[in-house]
Amino acid sequence: MHYLTLLLLWPIYLAQAIWVKKSTIKLAEPSGDRINQLHTNPELTLLILGDSAAAGVGVQHQHEALSGQMVSMLTQDYKLNWQVVARSGYSTQNCINKTRHLINQKKLLTADVVVISLGVNDVLSPITATTWVLQVQELCTLLTAELDCKQIIITSVPPMGRFPALPQPFRWFLGARSREFNLSLTDWVNTSSLPCEQLNMEQTLPNAPMALDGFHPSEDVYAHWGNQAGKMIKAKNCTN
Repeated sequence: MHYLTLLLLWPIYLAQAIWVKKSTIKLAEPSGDRINQLHTNPELTLLILGDSAAAGVGVQHQHEALSGQMVSMLTQDYKLNWQVVARSGYSTQNCINKTRHLINQKKLLTADVVVISLGVNDVLSPITATTWVLQVQELCTLLTAELDCKQIIITSVPPMGRFPALPQPFRWFLGARSREFNLSLTDWVNTSSLPCEQLNMEQTLPNAPMALDGFHPSEDVYAHWGNQAGKMIKAKNCTN
């Protein structure tokens, strides 16, 4: 249905997309450390990988972002080393290229657990949900083979149909497209032999506040996200 509207309403969608790009407040990535190798023999090593949300855009410091929320929770139970590799605007293909480059440069920690935040920039691009899932598969295969990952938590694409920064009907179209991407991701995760799990916060945080730009997570969202991901990690690594 939403692709039928694309045929009919593409001039409106294009005009609104240009307007959003020009008018939305540009928030910087937060300050703070993105790597900590405090322990020579860590009980757990965490890699956070992805786009602007993985980088923490929407808050002022990494302590308030996903990394800070997860580190605060996990260090209560584990000797933890961690790393964040993320940048605003990253698509999944960008992330694959960056990850492969860092692996070749030996600049990535071997990670027991990876938390991935990707998809928003892919939804905004022309690629199909099928192509996106193939790219996610390529990334997860790379992480498993090269970093010996035992658990990969893939965060669902957020419900873009609720983003205040997006005008209607463009918001509705992107909301439908993000749901399509998530359904394809669920189908793949449920049948994949890779150690992947999907984290969908729509069920646990139905009315999420947004950052000032109406597009990125707020500190409250990061806290909830970190808590949910932390619970998944502890459930799988409870014997550590």
